[in-house]
Amino acid sequence: MKKRGKKAQVSVEFSLLLGLVTLLLLAIIGIAYYYSGSAKAQIRVNTIEKAGKKIADTADSICFLGAPSKATIQVNIPEGVEEVKVQSNGIHGVLFKVKIRGNVVTDLFYKTQCPILIDDQTLVGLKKQGTKTIVVIAEENKVRITRT
Repeated sequence: MKKRGKKAQVSVEFSLLLGLVTLLLLAIIGIAYYYSGSAKAQIRVNTIEKAGKKIADTADSICFLGAPSKATIQVNIPEGVEEVKVQSNGIHGVLFKVKIRGNVVTDLFYKTQCPILIDDQTLVGLKKQGTKTIVVIAEENKVRITRT
C-alpha cells in the first residue's frame, strides 16, 4: 500500500508542475500578444509619419520652385487611416486620423508653408491601404496634389 501512496503523490506533484508550466506559458503568450500589438501600432504611426513628411516636404519644395514645377512621389499608406484632411486657412498642412489600437484614434499633422489643394477622390484614395503615386503640382501661391 505504501507504494501506491507514493505513486499518487508523484502523480499529484506532476499535475501541479504541469499546471504551473501551463500558467507560465499562458502569461508569456499574453505578454507577447500585448507587445506585438504595440509594435504594430508603432509601425503604423512611423509609416504615416514617413508618408506625411514626404508629402509636406515635396509640397514645400515644389511651391518654392514655383509654377510649372511638378513632382511625382510614392507614399505607403498603412491600414487604419480613418480620414485625411487638408488644412489651408492659417496653418497649412495635411492631417491624418489614424486608428492606433482598438478604438483609439490619433491625429498626425504635417505642416507646410504653402496652401494645399486636393480633390476628394485623392483624399479618399489616401485613406486606402497600399502604395500610392501622387503628383504635386505648383500653381500660383499654392500646391495641387492629385493621384495618377
